[in-house]
Amino acid sequence: EKNYFIISAYKGQKQLYASGNNYASLNNINVAGLAAEMRYRLTNTSFINLEVSKSVSPDLKKYPLTQKKLSLTDRTNLAYFGRLYVFLPKTKTKFDGSYKFLGQDYQSFSNFQPNASVNFWSAKIDQPFFKRKLNISAALKTNEYANDLIPQRYNTKVFTKNFKASFRTKHFPYISVGYVPMSQLTYIGNVLTENIFQS
Repeated sequence: EKNYFIISAYKGQKQLYASGNNYASLNNINVAGLAAEMRYRLTNTSFINLEVSKSVSPDLKKYPLTQKKLSLTDRTNLAYFGRLYVFLPKTKTKFDGSYKFLGQDYQSFSNFQPNASVNFWSAKIDQPFFKRKLNISAALKTNEYANDLIPQRYNTKVFTKNFKASFRTKHFPYISVGYVPMSQLTYIGNVLTENIFQS
């Protein structure tokens, strides 16, 4: 609940889920890394989180595999995360925003990494009205995925918008209305495809 600063180190073996003849004989890889995380309270109801991590693992895009060395200038095995949470007691407004980056060679034991760089950001705001009888929520989020293990250039970006309004009061039914449009841009080679979904 309070401010903190944590430094952690990890080392071990990770099971591979890669496909292809080059990786058929591999059962696991050696992974090690360092991470630092901090949380700082801006007010009693608001805080900021920051985390950065570097890993050491083989480069899965090359064969035979060679263990990479820890380098501060290499961004391919870097990961960082930031989050801002704000709550305003007078207006009951909530805001939650975050950004995450994973380098294509970053490895850890808490997530599955597809050996592609990932950028992801999100922002959400909630605002109640009329003594919390009416609540309006809006959110934006995106993520990006690229795969360097296939012959063609593959890249996809998803952008999601979210709007929701809900009404709750005595002697009336609960009413909720939402609109969620989503668009996806995908590059395979030099071909661009756009998919649009709405609900």
